[in-house]
Amino acid sequence: MAYYDLYIGTTIAGSYDIANIQHTSALRSGAVTIPSQGKTVYVRLSSDIGGAWTNADYTFTEQPAAAAVLTSATSGVLGTSQTFTWTAGSGVAYYDLLVGTRGVGSYDLDNIQHTTALSSGAPTIPSQGKTVYVRLSPDIGGT
Repeated sequence: MAYYDLYIGTTIAGSYDIANIQHTSALRSGAVTIPSQGKTVYVRLSSDIGGAWTNADYTFTEQPAAAAVLTSATSGVLGTSQTFTWTAGSGVAYYDLLVGTRGVGSYDLDNIQHTTALSSGAPTIPSQGKTVYVRLSPDIGGT
């Protein structure tokens, strides 16, 4: 029976700060979480064939994280009921959407926290001609 070791890391070939799977006879690793920071990822697959270990090294580049971007209601005049939509970005865990009239970051009109949706409901927008501030904050890697 053949055995395999799989090392996945971000420092050098053979590093394993992402995954370290040792002495398995399985032909797949299962899901491994790769952080989206645009780093180089090193993968080493070691095979034990008849007591002799051989290494095969591979190098990949992580997909860099990209922030979400509003696609509707981006600027200009809003109706009294407005749905906001945005792109998914990449490496995003969830989104926060703040809509308010008291300045950037205010949320007296709407406060959507930790959603994975790509659109909001339709908060009521005041009809007195006030400026409405919208902040879309995607969580990428905990930031």
